[in-house]
Amino acid sequence: MADDPGRVDDEPSNGDGTADDDTLSNGDPERTEVDESTNGDLSARIADLSRRARRDRAQFEPPSDPPDEETALGYLLDGVGAAVGLYVEARTGEFVRFDDEEFADLERAMNDWLELYAACYGVDLEAEFTVREAAELLVDTHSIRETALLLTGVPDRDRRTAWSGGE
Repeated sequence: MADDPGRVDDEPSNGDGTADDDTLSNGDPERTEVDESTNGDLSARIADLSRRARRDRAQFEPPSDPPDEETALGYLLDGVGAAVGLYVEARTGEFVRFDDEEFADLERAMNDWLELYAACYGVDLEAEFTVREAAELLVDTHSIRETALLLTGVPDRDRRTAWSGGE
């Protein structure tokens, strides 16, 4: 569905339709090597995402009459999608090594936005998903909305309506 803003058209892959699965020799799929200039740019972007997620949490007002699908979609596109996109970019371009603090900040930001997304539907959620798990779902579904639904179970499929492009 080309008109769905939650849909991703470009799947990160090895060119054969399979997801990139590079790992260091120690077998840790979350850590890879890169030159320092790329790592510095990613560090700044992770710090920005972390600040934005904390700000969004602090400013969040639960909807008086859930669901607030427009706000929920904003958290997905501008928050979760940005965090997962950064991870996918790092894993499919030059090989990036996230330090433990950066990686924790990236996952915390993504989980904060998933919690805010769920709260827009009136659901209290303590998200503890890995960014890799979210990235794999995004590659499989090509949709940040489906990724969020599969991770959180929000909204319930039986009460979910098709997204109408903001109408």
